[in-house]
Amino acid sequence: MRKILKDTFELNGFDHHHLVSDLSRRRQSGVSTYNKHHLKPLLESVEIFPNQVPGIHVLFANFKTKLRVAVLYAKLGSNDDDIIDEIDESFGSKNRDYKIVLAGDSNIDMGTELERVFCKIMDEIYCMTLRNNIAQYTTRSRMSIDAVFSTHSARESDLYDSVFSHQLSLYVQVSWDKKKTSYSRSTRRRRSKAGVWVRSMKFCRTN
Repeated sequence: MRKILKDTFELNGFDHHHLVSDLSRRRQSGVSTYNKHHLKPLLESVEIFPNQVPGIHVLFANFKTKLRVAVLYAKLGSNDDDIIDEIDESFGSKNRDYKIVLAGDSNIDMGTELERVFCKIMDEIYCMTLRNNIAQYTTRSRMSIDAVFSTHSARESDLYDSVFSHQLSLYVQVSWDKKKTSYSRSTRRRRSKAGVWVRSMKFCRTN
């Protein structure tokens, strides 16, 4: 059984949602998001991935943009097909109107043909491009989110140490349109930034 918990601790202006899963042998297995407090009025829902791969979605919406931030953890024994099936069901046609950011510890090595094929599938079928392959800059001995896919351009900063977990965290920023109406009833558009922390376990590939 999987459930989403709202933790009680505070993290410098962020709301924390944590997905607990008993599908792993690790007692504290799961994924987390930390969402800026000012995004709370725009929070549409918090959902889990539909099948057996633990994952969490956080959906935000304003007048112009719908944003879906997802963190995915594929349990031991999962392969690329399992991950693709999960993404296919979760990011189906009903979600095409959302901008999507998908983060995970996938140990992606673009020097291998297998990983290049995986990234090509993500790009051509789901329109999600590998924006940052952090594994190029971090050691394999440290557990961290090492890849970020998104349907639109995204800016990623460096990894951060977490005081709440042995996992490293990644701060993701994406730009979206935000309407602002003045007293003269003219409408102006400005660029706003949505900041979200994401943390997950790793994608375990066997193929």
